[in-house]
Amino acid sequence: MAVNFDLIQNAIGNLAQTLSVADFNGDGNSDIAVVNESSDNVLVLLGDDNNFAAPQSFAVGNSPRSVTVADFNGDEKLDLITANYLSSDVSVLLGDGNGNFDAAQNFAVGNNPDSLIVGDFNGDGNSDIAAINLSSGNVSVLLNNPSPNNPPIANDDEFTTLENEAFRGGKVFVNNGRGVDSDPDSDILTVIEVNSNTDVGNQIILDSGALLTMNSDGTFDYDPNGQFDSLNDGETTTDSFEYTISDGKGGTDSGIVTFTIVGTQEQPVSQIEGIVSNEIFSDRGEDAIDNSSNLSDLTIADFMDDFTVQVRSIITDNSNDMDFLRFNDGLLTIDVSLFVSEVFS
Repeated sequence: MAVNFDLIQNAIGNLAQTLSVADFNGDGNSDIAVVNESSDNVLVLLGDDNNFAAPQSFAVGNSPRSVTVADFNGDEKLDLITANYLSSDVSVLLGDGNGNFDAAQNFAVGNNPDSLIVGDFNGDGNSDIAAINLSSGNVSVLLNNPSPNNPPIANDDEFTTLENEAFRGGKVFVNNGRGVDSDPDSDILTVIEVNSNTDVGNQIILDSGALLTMNSDGTFDYDPNGQFDSLNDGETTTDSFEYTISDGKGGTDSGIVTFTIVGTQEQPVSQIEGIVSNEIFSDRGEDAIDNSSNLSDLTIADFMDDFTVQVRSIITDNSNDMDFLRFNDGLLTIDVSLFVSEVFS
């Protein structure tokens, strides 16, 4: 079978020396890294099946002549290393898995390294480096001893809401009574699970029946969803869920969010369509209403010592009848003891 190639050309600068091919951004396409000796950089060209994006430039040591690819810090993301001829060192650039690389970390080797290879030379599972030094006529071996990753710390959180009120815009990463969530290595934290559910960013139903939407940045909305309506006024109960955070390097930790749910009840309202009575209130309290008859359109909320009367007209005296006009917003509070001598109809 004959072999055929289509030519694709991309500008990569002057004195390009060597290149490596790998998938730097995890999209399944092969990308290219190439070193330019005259411009002291490595260029990364991300592939998109049929072409390559514009080169991204990353500074390295002086006069790089070789580039290769490996995972040097064990985060399962590809990193770059270059052999720098004039500065007699190698540059390691840690990748973020999206096609970007951190600033170069430089490590001295022999005089004028020209090429390098990567391998595990001491069997510890880490990628080590060997550089060939032209002027000093030797090989420099750099054994990789990466700092261990320190896992993040998730602290428990405490919130309070009423039984009939949704809690919007909560944040689990900040201090909510037990301290902030943090990472010893200053890695960026993300939420990856809620109650072992990886459906982060979408609304889920908790075991209590409440609704929760937890986002990867640690913000959330919580809705009691009518599951606690049986609570008496001022009575409390709790609801909770667990969230798991990740530092992006394999380290995780979990925290518990506890909600205190406070019961609140609207007072029952009785509508009095018409009253015929010699006396509906005793004269105990701040106000007394005597000799009332034919009181219409009067609403009394809860028959207790402290109660609310809603009236729709202020009193005008027409013989022995009393009408009620609107009183501000229609709420008048009277501190009395209620006595009913006749039935309501």
